[in-house]
Amino acid sequence: MFQTASTIEKIETRSDNTIKITIGTQEIMPEQATELFNLKQKLGFFLFDDKPIKPDDLNIPDFVPEIKGDKTPSQRLRAVKYVHFTKSGNKKEDFDNWYKQQCEREIEMWKERINEL
Repeated sequence: MFQTASTIEKIETRSDNTIKITIGTQEIMPEQATELFNLKQKLGFFLFDDKPIKPDDLNIPDFVPEIKGDKTPSQRLRAVKYVHFTKSGNKKEDFDNWYKQQCEREIEMWKERINEL
């Protein structure tokens, strides 16, 4: 668990209905930075309060990730599509635009399959 004084600097919504939160910390010690970097790309829980959090304040549910490894299935799929994009030599557009188009194409395909049921 990692705790430090911080500020929520930016909140963004994403096309997949997730939210991206940018956090700015106050100056931290090197060992805290190491601890923080070790948490990068790990699935966990986010808790924010405007005062220090005491262990008695925590109500953390038991949680077992449904996936093995550090990436969600959607993150793995996006990574595989990125490899395909780079190996195909597509230089006409950037990956984000290409990825959105591919997702829209797949969404429409699944909608058609649902309508056929």
